[in-house]
Amino acid sequence: MKTTNDSQWPARITALVAVAALLTTIYFQYSTAKNQIRHELLEHRQKALFEALQVIDNVYSNEPLENGKAPDPHVWDIQLARDADNQMRIYCKYPETRRMFIAALGIYNPKVGKPPGINIKALDQF
Repeated sequence: MKTTNDSQWPARITALVAVAALLTTIYFQYSTAKNQIRHELLEHRQKALFEALQVIDNVYSNEPLENGKAPDPHVWDIQLARDADNQMRIYCKYPETRRMFIAALGIYNPKVGKPPGINIKALDQF
């Protein structure tokens, strides 16, 4: 003898499968969006660091070496340094990245210390 409860099983199974499919779709859409955001953030971080390296290259190219001559003296826009610093403030995960950038440039506070100058060690740490 079939009860009314037995006749509802196919409908319940269909509903459960539909809910499971919906939850799976939502999960994969969320996961895809999260991965896309991570990828875009990584691209921004890489761009910020690459621009910071370009600034460091400009500084080092204009800095006199032991012989008193700069390897590649040229004029460059200081706004590039400001933009690189701002991008690192926004996109870089760790604050020490920006501090290492400043150290690589030889920037210092004259009220607190002596000029450290530029050196390859600071560049390597960056």
